[in-house]
Order: sequence, then C-alpha cells, then structure tokens
Amino acid sequence: MNILMLSAEFAPYSKTGGLGDAVPGLTQALVAAGHEVRVVTPRYAGRYPDCEPVHQFQTPLPGYEVAVNIHCLDNLVLVQADAFETEHIYYGDNTDAHRFAVMCSAGLRYCQEVGFRPDILHCNDWHSTLAIDYLHHLFSWDKLFDNTRTALSIHNGGYQGWCHENWQQLVVHPDLARDHINLLRYGIACADTVTTVSPTYAKELSQIFLADLQGKKITGIVNGVDPTIWSPQLDVNLATNYTTSDWTEGRQHNRQVLMEAAGLKDKQQPLFGLVSRFTHQKGIDLLIACLPHFLQTSNAAFIALGNGDADLEENLLHIEQAYPDQVHFHRGYDETLAHRLMAGCDFLVMPSRFEPCGLTQLYAMGYGTIPIVRKTGGLNDTVRCESTQNGQGTGFVFEHFDESGLLWGLKQASQLFSQKSHLHEVIERCMGENFSWQRQAAIYTEEYTRVNPSAVSKVSIPLTARQQPDAHTPEAEALDKLVQVSAA
Repeated sequence: MNILMLSAEFAPYSKTGGLGDAVPGLTQALVAAGHEVRVVTPRYAGRYPDCEPVHQFQTPLPGYEVAVNIHCLDNLVLVQADAFETEHIYYGDNTDAHRFAVMCSAGLRYCQEVGFRPDILHCNDWHSTLAIDYLHHLFSWDKLFDNTRTALSIHNGGYQGWCHENWQQLVVHPDLARDHINLLRYGIACADTVTTVSPTYAKELSQIFLADLQGKKITGIVNGVDPTIWSPQLDVNLATNYTTSDWTEGRQHNRQVLMEAAGLKDKQQPLFGLVSRFTHQKGIDLLIACLPHFLQTSNAAFIALGNGDADLEENLLHIEQAYPDQVHFHRGYDETLAHRLMAGCDFLVMPSRFEPCGLTQLYAMGYGTIPIVRKTGGLNDTVRCESTQNGQGTGFVFEHFDESGLLWGLKQASQLFSQKSHLHEVIERCMGENFSWQRQAAIYTEEYTRVNPSAVSKVSIPLTARQQPDAHTPEAEALDKLVQVSAA
C-alpha cells in the first residue's frame, strides 16, 4: 500500500508533543510491514542536515503560488519555502494556516513530480487538512489520485486551526458567507475516515464534533512506543541498563544516580517523578495545589522536569525552596534526564485535565515506573487501576479533577511502596505491557483497507506518461501551468 503522510512535526527534528513522536513511530512500523510511505513535513531552518534540493516547483494554489524546494531524507519529503525559514514550528496565529497550506499543496505536487500514487492520504491534526480539499478540487483531474482515500488523525483536538484573515485564498471552494474557518472541523467533515489516539478520547471527541462527522465514527487507536528509543535494555541515557526479567539492581542503581544528581538524599522513600509541559492541559496547577500537603504528611521525594507557563514554573520553584530535602525541579527540558526519570523513579504523576493519548505513561511502564493518572482519554485506556482491578492493575487512576482525587492517588502509591512484594508485582505487570508500534500499525492498516479495499501496490508512472484532461477546460489549463513550472 502506498501512503502519503503529512505532518507538521517529525521527531527528532521537529517536535512539541505527542504528534512529533507518533508520526515517525507509525511510519517506521508501516514501512517494516511492507508499505511504501512518504512523509511530507516542513524543512524548518536549522533543524535538518544540509542537503541539496532534488525538486523545485511552485505550489499550484490559484492566487497563492509559492516557490518550493523539496529535499529528501530517507522517506522524508522536506518542504523548503520562505514560510518555514525559521526554527519555530508554530507562531500560534493566522500565519500558521497559510504556512501549512504550502506544505499541503507541495505534498500533492511532489507526488506528481515523482509519480507516487498514494492509496491513502493520511493527514495529522489540523495543519494538514487542507490537503484533503486540494486532493478533491485542485488535483481531481489527475488520474494519479483516482484511487486515493483520505484519513485524518486527531492527536490533540484542543488545537483546531482557526483562521480569520484571508483564509478564502487557502481553500479552493470557500463559503464566502463566513468570516473564518476551523480547519480541524473542515478536515473531519471531508475525510473518508477519522481516527484519534485512544478509544476514550474518540468518545470524548465524538460528542464535540458530532455535527461535523456526518455519520462517520472516530476510531480510537492508542499510540505506540519506539523500542529503539524507549527501552531500558537499550537506552544509552541510563546509568545502568536492565531487562524486564532482571530489573531490581538496575532500577536501584538508576535511582541512586538520579537522586544524587538532584541533590536529594536517598532514604529509601517513595520517589515521584514528573516529566511534562507546564500547561493548563497537564494539570500542573492541581499538582502544585496538592504537593505541599502531601510532602508535609509523608517522607516522599519528588523530582520534576519541564517548562511552559511561567507562573506554574515559579510556583513549583517556591515549593522546591520550601522543601529542599524532598523536591528538585529542573526547569527546562533535558532528554537524558527524562529517560533517567523513567528508570529511577518509583511513580510517575500525570494529573491531566484531558489527555488524548499520553506517551509518558507508556514510557514509564516500560521502564517499571508506576503511573498515577487521571481517568481521561488515553490515560484511562492504558493504565489499569490497581485498587479496583483485583490484582491486575498497572497504576492508580483517580476520576475527578480535584485535590482529593490526586491526593488519593499519591497516598495509594505511598502505601504500595511499603509493600515490597506487592510493589514488585505491579512493576512486573507494567513492564509486561505491549504498546509496540508494530501492533498499532496493524490496526491502522485495517482502517486504511476498510476505506480503500482495492488498495494494492502500484507501479508509479512519470508525470509525462499520464493521461491528460481534455483541452480547453480549467483542469487542462491547470495542468499546462504545472508543466510550464516544471520545465522552467
């Protein structure tokens, strides 16, 4: 199956959250399963290795033609344009819709350039939804896309791509009566299938976007974990590697190294960790409200890594100053420290208001660190509450977003820590979970096949060999323009 993937992020080069990890993980698994995958993503300045462009053309969007260079890095199709001559992935304003329109039209134009015939156009989040509009209206004349069906994956429905300024020039058939466009809703309405990153989040989104779905359902598929990056056996960031069958000494050594680096004395107390962006979504304000009381009533230690909202950062710094023997806060992000927290902490805290999937709890369980999470989105789907699962739990899940709920989870974890044999059972259950991308990619393939049952590998054909539309039509004039640009 030929798959054209579009994404604004692709780790390790460009990443702000789960999208940046999910797309390369899924891509790698799909390629390993025998599919041909091309990933179109912006070539942000300073983020990619230097290489010469292999294709040059203008995007064929009427009234919004943009000069583009295409660079190829393995199966990455990197779009270089003035809009991406910055290290910033997002500006957070109307500019972004115009920037990602370039990515969308360039991705389909690239297929024409090389004769890549996609069975599936897989868009990720609002940034790539305009590609569905362009496929149906701007490139509809091209036989190359006759068998192309569209999939939209929503990684975070909280970001919807509102555009109020000059948005009509981005959409081929705009509704001129409107003064804005919501690109996520637009994509949901147009896509052949809509997926998101967990079953629970699919239910939550289905209520929000019920009218846009037009009878379609949202399929929830949990994200996977890349074992080449997140594996205690292979992780080069750890002080000591360990396996799922022999982990006791390895985890103890990583704990000692972590606490020494944090300036905390190891009193064999429960060690809680946090690795997070400091945002409203992640529930950091709830943690800050609970933490002083919890530290006063326990001997627990707490190590946090993250940055974001300045007020939340300052509040956690005040707690660190008030409890220097129990709390260490690393302000900012450090990849090595993130991995070491997974291997050295006893518990990971994720008190999210909402969480489409969450990857951090998956990483933590793979390393034997037990998650404490709120019952929302993918956290609900991936963590089984030990207090209610009759000895089959993998963490603690609190239902209500309030201080009593989070304090319950923290206290349950502390009690578990004192029961060593029980603690070890939960650790081993966590490490035995399977969140591989190989398994998740198979589910995506089933969804691709459902919307395009005729999809098979096809021989790509060059631009000049394809059947052209009849002369003297708008489609023919568009093709003539493309050929002239290619020849220039």
